[in-house]
Amino acid sequence: MIDFIEATKFTDKDTISFQYLGKEAEYSNGWEHFTLNGCKKMKVMYNQDNGMLKISGSVMYFAQGHNFTFNEALFVEAIDYIGKLLNVDLWDMVLDEVEFGIILQTIKPPKAYIKHHRPTKGLVQHEGHNKDLFRWFEDKWMALKMYDAGRNIQHKQGSTMKAIIQDAGWQPSDNFLKVEVHYKKPEAILNHGKGILLADLLNPEWKNAFSRDLLRQYKRLIPMKTICKPKDKSDLYTLDIFARELVESKINEGITIQDVKKSIYERINSSSLLSKADKDARKRQVKATLDKLEEAESSEWDLKEKLLEELAIEP
Repeated sequence: MIDFIEATKFTDKDTISFQYLGKEAEYSNGWEHFTLNGCKKMKVMYNQDNGMLKISGSVMYFAQGHNFTFNEALFVEAIDYIGKLLNVDLWDMVLDEVEFGIILQTIKPPKAYIKHHRPTKGLVQHEGHNKDLFRWFEDKWMALKMYDAGRNIQHKQGSTMKAIIQDAGWQPSDNFLKVEVHYKKPEAILNHGKGILLADLLNPEWKNAFSRDLLRQYKRLIPMKTICKPKDKSDLYTLDIFARELVESKINEGITIQDVKKSIYERINSSSLLSKADKDARKRQVKATLDKLEEAESSEWDLKEKLLEELAIEP
């Protein structure tokens, strides 16, 4: 789904209509800042010296008050409506920035998936105020965001809008994770440096290109490795739980289970308080505990297959 956009075009300053715009500020470099009211406000910038027009904001928030769902017909209607109010055809505007993402319904709470991803080389990790609910991974061209979409609704929407979104499929008890790419330079990543038009967002080929790139950007993250799940509660004594936590942490640092075992043996052997019999007994206990652990073939936090399915990427 398309969320935030920022787009620019040159227009005849004599034809643009300011009738429905609320003026916010005026700057010495010729730019004027306006807002256009909808369900949520859109930002409109106009440069009186060169006739440049810029709009920015979430079209879905403007049109329906939320971005939990995306409706292409409503998107078209909203752009046409804004263009009519401004007396400008907006479809040939060039995208300066754009966000494309998808909301996934997950088995576990979104924060579990968010905290179990780390960046590969070339990406810088950032965290929101609550790092388990919002995290993004950035380079100079884009930012890949992961956040709890359901919590956003709970904390940012009123009761009336919550009821509307609930009719659209949201349930407060369900888990919804949003994975989204904010393109700071969409033309650089997607179009070999050539400008992408607002109208291109409606082209099926472009929608497929955005979907493919979302998956590609996600693959730049590393889902943390996991240990195979226990078969019954006899594998979850207190020592087992400690061992699972330690081993999962270590395998994500590139250390094998065998190396963890050796390290613990060395610590036991270094003790001057334990006899040889004591040391051997403790090493047998460590071996019995760690031998039950096995690294899973695939991470339970890996979202690649789910993204591929939900994005319905065409070959």
